[in-house]
Amino acid sequence: MQNVLFGLTTGGVLAAATVGFALIRQTENFLHIAHGQVLALGAYLMVILVNSQGLNVFAALIVAMLLMGVLGVVLGAAIFKPVAAQGGNVLLFTSIGMAFIIYGAIIAIFGTTLRPINVDLGIQLRFSVPEFVLLLCLVISFSAALAWFLNSRSRRVEHRKLSGYWDRIWCAPPTGLTLAALTLASLVLFIVSATTDGMGANPDSLNIKMGEFLMIVLSLGSVIALRLFLGFTRVGRWLRAAASNPGLASVRGVPVRTVSAVVWFISSALAAMAGGMIALRSINVTTTVGWANILLILSAAVLGGTGSILGAMAAAVLLGVVMDVSILWIPSSYRSVVAFGALILVLFLKPEGLFSTQRRAEQAA
Repeated sequence: MQNVLFGLTTGGVLAAATVGFALIRQTENFLHIAHGQVLALGAYLMVILVNSQGLNVFAALIVAMLLMGVLGVVLGAAIFKPVAAQGGNVLLFTSIGMAFIIYGAIIAIFGTTLRPINVDLGIQLRFSVPEFVLLLCLVISFSAALAWFLNSRSRRVEHRKLSGYWDRIWCAPPTGLTLAALTLASLVLFIVSATTDGMGANPDSLNIKMGEFLMIVLSLGSVIALRLFLGFTRVGRWLRAAASNPGLASVRGVPVRTVSAVVWFISSALAAMAGGMIALRSINVTTTVGWANILLILSAAVLGGTGSILGAMAAAVLLGVVMDVSILWIPSSYRSVVAFGALILVLFLKPEGLFSTQRRAEQAA
């Protein structure tokens, strides 16, 4: 269970980076390989702000996110927009070239030595196994209830016709009431367990530092907030329209350039947030952090499929748990091998990804 807890932390951090990567993939239609180097640059900025300027770690993380968001907007407008008409392959190779440029800039500015960060992640939070299981049930049931609410509000008619019986069950009001009841029951049982003796189990079975717990909450909370932003705001509707058909969206009055700038800002800010949290977990940052994580981000994005922000988040969390649980049987140096093994397996069984809606949309069209 301790490895599952570590995996949730890994998956939460990976989810923030993956969702930003998937957002650019969905709206700009190319694989943004330089996303990993934006992550690395954000990590370095946060470490420098904490160590040299004495900023609080959360303030430093926010500043790094804002600066990387602005950098993303500049890169999108000055580097990628001029070659967008040349197609996805040109954008891909441009992104690879930009990744090497940012990587070279990081080495030139910060050097190749390991940069430690002097931050205490706080007190140890201790759980019994029943408490941890109840907490997982609470998170899963709440996430399912939120997904039900979002799907009930925005489900497309052609998807309902295609899915048929199971879709009618999923979108039915009793399903939402059941999920709400499960969430409430999990919350009550967790509070009862936490305020008593942990249901008789060892109260020190599992532990996690307060800072790591806050990382999980911050990363997953930001992804859920992004999903609500896309679903229930005007800019979010513009973004989804531009991703679906930028030409038609422009004709209908959608400010495509503004939407593109918003996408680049959000994506780069999420990458910086993930980079900062990776540095905090490792207590240091190195120049290889961008290259090491872009492969994992790409794997999680492919696992999640296209067309679903929550799907990308779920795939990233699942991948993080699988990698950390695999340490029980194989050396930790092979964690990445496990990730790519899972990717290959999914590509064989479901090439469109675990949570993709693209195939259903194409069939319905």
